[in-house]
Amino acid sequence: MTAHQKTTEFLLAARYGQYDLLQNLLNTNDNCLINSQDKFGTSALHLAVMYGHQDVIKILLAHPKINTNLQAYLNNEFSSKYSPLDMAIKYKLPIESIKMLVEAGASTNHPEVLLEMLFDDRCGVVENENNAVLTVKDYAPFEAALEILDVLIKEVPSMSSAAGIPVSIFLQAIDAALADPQAKMLVQKIMANASEYHLDRYDHAFLIAKDLTHVFPSSNNYLVKNDFFVGEMEAEGHLRPFVANSFYESVVEYQNILKNSFTWTDYAFEISGMPLANYLALKLHVFSELNSTYYLADLSLKHSALYDTSKILYQFYSEGNTILLPTGWEGHGIDIILDKNLGLYAVANTGDRYTADLPGGVHAYQNTSPISDEDIYAILNNSMQHNLEYEHYYKLGLVENLAFSREFPDQVYGNCGINSLLVANWELTYISLFKQTNDPILSKQLAELWHQDLVEHHKTYVLKEYLSEPYFADDQPLYNALINYEDKLDHKEKIEQTKLILDYLSSPEHVIDFRNFYDTNQQEFSVELSDFIHKNGYDSVIHPSDVLFTQDLLNGTELVLQFQNTSISENRDNTTEIYSAEHLVTVLPIHQNISLPFSEPCEGLFA
Repeated sequence: MTAHQKTTEFLLAARYGQYDLLQNLLNTNDNCLINSQDKFGTSALHLAVMYGHQDVIKILLAHPKINTNLQAYLNNEFSSKYSPLDMAIKYKLPIESIKMLVEAGASTNHPEVLLEMLFDDRCGVVENENNAVLTVKDYAPFEAALEILDVLIKEVPSMSSAAGIPVSIFLQAIDAALADPQAKMLVQKIMANASEYHLDRYDHAFLIAKDLTHVFPSSNNYLVKNDFFVGEMEAEGHLRPFVANSFYESVVEYQNILKNSFTWTDYAFEISGMPLANYLALKLHVFSELNSTYYLADLSLKHSALYDTSKILYQFYSEGNTILLPTGWEGHGIDIILDKNLGLYAVANTGDRYTADLPGGVHAYQNTSPISDEDIYAILNNSMQHNLEYEHYYKLGLVENLAFSREFPDQVYGNCGINSLLVANWELTYISLFKQTNDPILSKQLAELWHQDLVEHHKTYVLKEYLSEPYFADDQPLYNALINYEDKLDHKEKIEQTKLILDYLSSPEHVIDFRNFYDTNQQEFSVELSDFIHKNGYDSVIHPSDVLFTQDLLNGTELVLQFQNTSISENRDNTTEIYSAEHLVTVLPIHQNISLPFSEPCEGLFA
C-alpha cells in the first residue's frame, strides 16, 4: 500500500466512523498519518467532527502527535478556512464534544460562530416568543458552553460576534436579556474573567469609537485598528445600551460642572427673568432630576429582563417622578417617557416608525388608563414594533397631547442609539422645567437652550474620550466632524471641540495626513472654520514652510522666500528684515528656477 493509499484509507475511516480500522492504522506507528490532509486541508479530525463520530474523535485526540488546529476549507467555501473546533460548533456537535476539543488545545478562527452557539437549543437557552427575554431551560450545557468560551477568550482576545461586537460586550447584552438570576451570575463570572484578561481596554476603545460614530455620524464607515481589532465601524442601533451609558455619564459630568461653578452663568439666564441665584438653583434642580432619571434608565438597560427592575421603576413612577424607558426593536432604539402626575406617555423616535406619516420627534399622549409594573416590563422587553408603537397606545387609551409634543428632524444615518435619546432629553428637560415653573413658554425656551448645551457637552465628552484613547488608526471621523459639524462655531462647546480636533491633527504623528486632507478639501471648510484655523495659527502648523513675497532691494526682483523657524520683522519703509535665517530653505526669483542654499546664519540679509 502506498503512502497516498494509506492516507486515503485513514481519512475514509474517519469519515465513516470505522473505529477498528482507524485504530489498526494508528497502531502502525506512522506518525505522519494522524495529521494527514487531503487537497482541501481536511484532516481525519475534521471528518470525524463533521460527521459526528464521537468515538473516533476521542481516539484521535488521544494520539500524542495530534494537531488540533489544522485548517481546512468547508465544502465549496474557499474564502476562509476552518479548524476542527470551528466545524464542531458549526455542525452543532454536543457541548461535551466541543469541550473535549478545547481541552485538547483546539482553537477557533471563527469566534462569531462560537458566540452564536449560546443561543442554540443545545445550550438550553430559549427566547420568549412575546418579548426579548432569554430563559435557560437546561443549565448543564449552558454552563459548559460558558466554560468553553472562558478558555477561548484567553487565546483569542479579539473574539467578536458576527456583527463585530467584542465578546465581553456581547456577554453584557446576553446578561441584560436573561431573566434568571442564576444564569446572570454564570455570565457575569465570565465577564469578570474577561476583564482580568485585559479585554476591558479593548472594550473601551471599541465603545468610544462607536460613540464617536453616533455623535458625529457619517455615511462613511470608519476604520478602527488597535491591538485587538481591525475592522470598520458605523453608527447603528445594536450597541444602544453602551452609547446611552456614555450619555448618562456625560450628564453626571455636566451636573458636577454646574455644582462647582457657583458664579457660572450663560445666555439662557438673560431670558429667564430670574435672580441669578434662583436661576442657578433651578438649573441644578433640573439636572439633578435628569441625573436620577438616567440612572434608573441605565439600570433598566442593564437588567431589563429582571422583573424587579420594572418594580423599582414603577415605584419611582408612582411617587410622581418622570421615568425613561429605553426600548425598541431589532436594530432600532426609541425611548418611552412616563409621568404619572401629568398623565403623560411620550415616545421619542427619530428613525424607523410604524407609520411613515408620523414625523420624527417626541409624540406625547394623555394616558387615561393606569400604568402597572407589568406595562413597564412589557415596554422594556418589547421585541415587536407593532406592539410598542401602535397596539399598545390603544390598549392604554392614549389621546394625543400636543402641549408636550415636538417635531425633530429624522436621523440621517443609523445613529438611533443616541438620537432618540437626545430627543428624549429635550422632553425630560421640558417636563422638569414645567413642573417647577408652571410656565410652558419659559420652560420651552430654557429647555431648548439647556438641551443644546448638554448635547454639545456630550459631543465634547465623547471627543475627549476618543482623543485620549491611544489604540486608533483612523483620523477620518475627525475630518468628518470638522467639515460637517464644526461649520458654524456658534457655541462655546463647538469651539472647544474644534480646538481639540485641530490640536490632535496638528500633532507630529498626524499632521502630514492632515496636511494632505486640508489641501484637498479646504474648499469644503466653512468660512468660520477657515477663519478659526487662521486666527489660531493652525495654518502655520499645517504648512511650516511659509511663503513670503518681498523685494530685493538691490535689483528690484520680486522673490519668494521659503523659510522655517525664521524670525521676521517688517520695517517702516515696507522692507522686510530677516533677523535669523539659520533654517532658510530657498530663495527663488519668481521668473527663475534658482535655489540658493545657505549654510551660515544670514544676519540682516536685506538691511
